[in-house]
Amino acid sequence: MDTCRIKHIPTGLYYKTFGINLTKKGQIYNIKDNELIRSEHDLFVNTISNKSNKSLYNKLKKLFYKESSMPGVFFIPVGDFELEYILNNNNL
Repeated sequence: MDTCRIKHIPTGLYYKTFGINLTKKGQIYNIKDNELIRSEHDLFVNTISNKSNKSLYNKLKKLFYKESSMPGVFFIPVGDFELEYILNNNNL
């Protein structure tokens, strides 16, 4: 199976579906079926708790991403992400 991770280009962090959505490891997805492909809108919603991860919260604020009415939830354009193909899953 061909796999990939979804990389947030400005921070170098990887997207995962649940919890704090941008992390150092992220989540492994199928190349043909992943969050980037499934997104119907031009935006990702990333939940970041500004109390538990203040550094990431501040980075996203400095990048001028729109914050929703819920603190710590940002709308990030799909264009700010790229697929990073994984040749060998043993490296994760």
